[in-house]
Amino acid sequence: MEVHTQSFDRLNDEMLILASTSERRITLLKLLVEEFKVIKPKASEELIQGKPIDTVLRNSELKALSVLEDVESEDLVLAADTVVSVHGKILGKPKDHESAREYLELLSGKWHYVYTGISLAKRSSGIIKQDYEVTAVKFRRLSQYEIYRYLVSHEPIGKAGGYAIQGLGASLIEEIRGCYTNVIGLPLPLVKRLLSEVGYLS
Repeated sequence: MEVHTQSFDRLNDEMLILASTSERRITLLKLLVEEFKVIKPKASEELIQGKPIDTVLRNSELKALSVLEDVESEDLVLAADTVVSVHGKILGKPKDHESAREYLELLSGKWHYVYTGISLAKRSSGIIKQDYEVTAVKFRRLSQYEIYRYLVSHEPIGKAGGYAIQGLGASLIEEIRGCYTNVIGLPLPLVKRLLSEVGYLS
């Protein structure tokens, strides 16, 4: 589903700016783009309960626009936002072990959906393209001891849904349907398509 689109002509000196300091997103983007800038967005993330698509599109838009405030050139800004949805409840990033425990207990033995919204923006025209990716993930049924062992690793903190599929969290997962890199936080096939559509990648 394409949400918003507008094309532009790429300039030779145009750079891509990633509106994120996430090491996961930086590592993934390097698989598509050799050189880019990194700027931490100033926008706060919002959760619109019952509307995961609206949530990730809105948050990625706010992140992109917040970075544009510090950009004077016509560089292209790429922003992403990821949430987990289970039984209609949106899970963002747990702030502490107690909230992470609640997330893991809720996900245990269930299918859930990982949504990532992508926004591209330029200083002269604001948001020029938006879209999202969704991946279905099923957790194994977890014992309280498994949850405890994962919590003490500190990996759940700051991760959407309270787990990291590319880390120790991989052992919690029984099945995945869809884009793997989306669950990490940056759906590369979608990002490549969007960058190609606006002329940044061939």
